Amino acid sequence: DITYAQHIVPLYRTDCKGGTCHGGAAVALDYTSLKNSESTIRSMMNSYGTSGHPGGPLTIAQGTSATFLAWIAQGYKP
Repeated sequence: DITYAQHIVPLYRTDCKGGTCHGGAAVALDYTSLKNSESTIRSMMNSYGTSGHPGGPLTIAQGTSATFLAWIAQGYKP
């Protein structure tokens, strides 16, 4: 099972929370905001970051994408 606490938070901290991203200039994300952004997250993860990200294209690793998509598919387990 993919859970927010065990799987998503570590990815968020390493891949999303840089000083110019969601740890600085961009909106900080938490469980509720990620859950409520399903269409954006799904678009980003299905394209490995080349589309869907409001701040412009990114590079998202296949493993990161698979983890986020599994979390969504499994019902956003906390």
